[in-house]
Amino acid sequence: MRSIRILAVTLLVACLLSPQSADAQGSRFHGVVKSGAMLTSLDGMGTPINAGLMVGYQLFEGGPYYIDAEFSTSVIKGDVDLGGSSADWGVQTIALFGTYQSQGKTYWKVRMGVLNENVTISASGIGISGSDTGMSIGLGAGHTFGFGRLEVEYMTVEQDIDYLGFGFVIPF
Repeated sequence: MRSIRILAVTLLVACLLSPQSADAQGSRFHGVVKSGAMLTSLDGMGTPINAGLMVGYQLFEGGPYYIDAEFSTSVIKGDVDLGGSSADWGVQTIALFGTYQSQGKTYWKVRMGVLNENVTISASGIGISGSDTGMSIGLGAGHTFGFGRLEVEYMTVEQDIDYLGFGFVIPF
């Protein structure tokens, strides 16, 4: 995971120095409907599926830089093995990112920002939760169609949780 973070920071620096601009599709605002898997490296924990919404704004007309605000929550909980007892867990996130998106119909993007996650584990009606705020980085790619864009993204949520998601971007 450390190598992904180093790669993302390196790409972000390269993006900041790049003269490319993003395909604005005539609008500086966009909305995104997302869904994906919260992946964990912890043993005995299944994979929750999250759904979310994001709203973004292109900082400069025709430019590659965006500010994105995002929210997601687990719509399908992951199983947890508690040594004979079963439980489930989920993640809710809220984040603010700075994003660079390359030019073209097929593009790549890199994001860096602040993310707050709230992890909840529930068993037999009893729940425990914990919240943390920290830096998050992500790498993604997408393709522009006449009606919007389809994207795939890999993002860090916290030390032991990553997100692999798909999104549909609609300019408005």
